[in-house]
Amino acid sequence: MKSLLDLIHHALAENPSVFEIAPKAERIIKDEAKRYFFEGKIKSFVHFIFGESNPEMDQNFNDQFAKIGIQEDSFLQNIKQNILQEIETQKVSKDLDGLLKLLGYEHLKPFISLFKK
Repeated sequence: MKSLLDLIHHALAENPSVFEIAPKAERIIKDEAKRYFFEGKIKSFVHFIFGESNPEMDQNFNDQFAKIGIQEDSFLQNIKQNILQEIETQKVSKDLDGLLKLLGYEHLKPFISLFKK
């Protein structure tokens, strides 16, 4: 399975600083996912990654990416598309469990299940 970092490299393929920027973009995505979890917004984050419109999250991610030099408006859409393609290729469920697997956070499933009703 491709890692999130691999998917980011693909989305940034045209950027000459891809190898410098990609790890920072990966950290932003993972940190924001954690933040949304602790704010009780993890379901909204999952729906956002899988294509649901959320202007607040769009703006937040674009602001974070701009801080590391990613100015392309299409980057967020490209990375979301790459995540969807990888989930379909690997036949991983299109839900929180599948996203955890892709992000390398499968070890958090038991912890998260404590909060599910």
